[in-house]
Amino acid sequence: MIGRIKLFSRTKNFGFIANEGGEWFFHASAVRSDLADLRSGDHVEFLLDDDPRGRGGLVAVDVERISAL
Repeated sequence: MIGRIKLFSRTKNFGFIANEGGEWFFHASAVRSDLADLRSGDHVEFLLDDDPRGRGGLVAVDVERISAL
């Protein structure tokens, strides 16, 4: 899937990706790109997987930056 970083907090190590299909949580450990380059507004490619925290629902994984804002 393709989406845009809605929010990314380096201090809390998580963020949210949004596209026409919805909005998904992601943890910094799910990012394949260099975290130092990741900014709100960047376009990313990602997959969806079951939430490992046991809360149900889906989270973004294999997040990779494909273009800057």
